[in-house]
Amino acid sequence: MNAIKESTSINEEEEEEEGNQPNIVANEDEPVANIQVRMAEGGKRAKIKINFSSTIRDLHAMIDLETGGGGPSYVLMGGYPPHPITNMRQTIQEAELDGTQVTQRYC
Repeated sequence: MNAIKESTSINEEEEEEEGNQPNIVANEDEPVANIQVRMAEGGKRAKIKINFSSTIRDLHAMIDLETGGGGPSYVLMGGYPPHPITNMRQTIQEAELDGTQVTQRYC
């Protein structure tokens, strides 16, 4: 998985102190997509940079890193009108998610 997470609420110093996993860096030699994710709980937002060749499954993994994982099952909603993004093998490019906002919804 080639991605980088930028959180609006956690900085690198806090991550090191808390022992959280380090950021996963996108391969800058390949095209990179920027996706804003609105979390289901608390309205928190995260900016995620992820390679176009990464999959929806990789995006879910980044969200799980952001939220600590282990929470309720969720689906990502995107587009207009919003629709579930369910094909986990689809690439970020195929899903046309660059520059978009997706919303995490609990099932």
